[in-house]
Amino acid sequence: MNVTSASDRLKKVMRIALVGIKPGDQVMLKGYLRLLLRLEADLEWVSANNQQIDLFMVNHDLRHAESVQKLISSKHNTATIYTARSETESGYLSQDLLVLPIKDLAPLSEWLFSQLPFLSGIPVDNMPSAAAKLTADAVDASQSATDNTLTLALSL
Repeated sequence: MNVTSASDRLKKVMRIALVGIKPGDQVMLKGYLRLLLRLEADLEWVSANNQQIDLFMVNHDLRHAESVQKLISSKHNTATIYTARSETESGYLSQDLLVLPIKDLAPLSEWLFSQLPFLSGIPVDNMPSAAAKLTADAVDASQSATDNTLTLALSL
């Protein structure tokens, strides 16, 4: 019989700061990360000035803004990924640029596990391969439902 201690069952908390990202894209990104990291970490969405941040997700348009550069440099051990949106092509990940919406989550999963010291202790064979192979259609459907609910709530 395999006995697990309470500390083995507890997930680590991963703190993520979203900077300059539109609400619709925030919903999408949160869905992607929940899908990819649900077994490895509890996700906590924090402000950009929080003392402890594991990942910055920054709107690509703000990449060279002085305030963003200062913020990122003040947290030198924090991974940063920049996001953009394409209305004409399917999304992709290239180095540290994530173009939304993406359908194949495998590249994002690989990036997260290679760039975040928080996740580096997880053996490669334990990475969420099943989740990475899933398409993001479920996330897109969830975003659509959320957008519809938000539109309905605003119209009341």
